[in-house]
Amino acid sequence: MSVTRNVMLEPRLTPGGGAIEMALSRALDAMSNGENQTNDEFFKGVEKYPYKAVSRALEIIPRTLIQNCGGNVVKQLTTLRAKHHQQSDQFTWGIDGETGQLVDMHKFGIWEPIAVKMQTIKTAIEVKEILLKKIKISNLYLDGNFIITY
Repeated sequence: MSVTRNVMLEPRLTPGGGAIEMALSRALDAMSNGENQTNDEFFKGVEKYPYKAVSRALEIIPRTLIQNCGGNVVKQLTTLRAKHHQQSDQFTWGIDGETGQLVDMHKFGIWEPIAVKMQTIKTAIEVKEILLKKIKISNLYLDGNFIITY
C-alpha cells in the first residue's frame, strides 16, 4: 500500500537492482576526476574527496546484491562499473537479485519509486553528518577539560 501511495505522490520511477546507485556513483566519480564537460573549479583539491567517498558508498548496494546471490563480487562489480562507464545511456544496467547476473533493468522490468531512492540517500547523508558531529564532540574532550569549538 505504501508503494502505491509513493508512486501516486511522486509518479517517477528509477531502475532497480542497484542500477541507479551505480549510475550516480559513476557521475560523481566523473565529476570529481574532472571528466565533466564544464570547467568547474569546485572539484579541484580536497573539495573532491567527499564526493569520491559518496561515490564509493553508493557502490555498496550493487555489491550487497551480488554477495546475497552468491556471485563473484569483484568480477560482477567491475563488469557493472565498466558497463556504466562505456556510455551514459547504459544507466539501466543492474544486478538480478536472484542470480547475481547483470541485466538491463528496463528490459527486466524492475523499477523503484524515485521518492524512496531520494529519501534513502538523504537519510544516509544525514546519518553520516550526525556520526561525524558525535565523533567531533568526543574528540573535543581533552585532559578532563571540555573544549567547545565552533
